[in-house]
Amino acid sequence: MSRIGKHPVAVPAGVTVSIDGQRVRAEGKLGTLDRTLMREVVISRDDQGVRVAPRDDSLRARMMWERRGPWLPTSSKG
Repeated sequence: MSRIGKHPVAVPAGVTVSIDGQRVRAEGKLGTLDRTLMREVVISRDDQGVRVAPRDDSLRARMMWERRGPWLPTSSKG
């Protein structure tokens, strides 16, 4: 299991993150990033930030969950 994936991604002030099903949109002063996540993961927003979790315990779901690492934290910087 991914240690990084267990932690929420903090959303800084001035950045708006909207979630519509599998589609995630981050808007800030530096621009907009719009991504559609694989159906094997579930994305949600809470007070601590944005969370991504595998939909089930399959190998593919865990692989897709770990792939969110490179783009989600940088997209929330603005």
